[in-house]
Amino acid sequence: MKNSTSAKHRKLFTAAKVSGGIPLISPLLGDALIQASLDPKISRIEMIAVGPTRTRPRPLEIVAFHACDGRRLALDLADEESPRDVDVYGLFLVTAEELGLELLQRSRSDIRREPLFANCGMVWSHVNHRVAIGDRIRIMQMLAEEGPLRIGDIIKNGTYRADPSAALMALACHDVVELDLSEAALGPDTQARIRMRND
Repeated sequence: MKNSTSAKHRKLFTAAKVSGGIPLISPLLGDALIQASLDPKISRIEMIAVGPTRTRPRPLEIVAFHACDGRRLALDLADEESPRDVDVYGLFLVTAEELGLELLQRSRSDIRREPLFANCGMVWSHVNHRVAIGDRIRIMQMLAEEGPLRIGDIIKNGTYRADPSAALMALACHDVVELDLSEAALGPDTQARIRMRND
């Protein structure tokens, strides 16, 4: 949820799942968007800009997640360290309901939960890594033919032009590969699978 008046002056978050770009109003929002970008249950992320009306005197921007099960979720991000404007939040709740969006409530403590927070940070640090085409095809073929595999097995059983672990992280950022990041620290036992498209 954001007030849109100064969105054009903000840095934009872009990713494979994002339609257009989303203005970053805080590092916490950036962390939430990174986690959604790496979440296998989320297929698409968009910012819905809603103009003012007679009953809504100011424009709003709502970050919406499209879940793979068909639900559309409005990100309700609460920062315990920064109280939100009650009037703006009330407009957000009314607008989300009008748009038929379910609320996805996330707090700072939710976003910073480990090991997910550290895992997503490590993966996302490779978002700009260039993957050699041969390594990309080799990893995708291995996962398509053999099903979910441990990262350690993918590294051990293939011949690669460059660092295969960096390639796997980048492919996860690009929404090509899914990684299990929520339950255990990222490592050789982390499961990887080819990204299945439902949208």
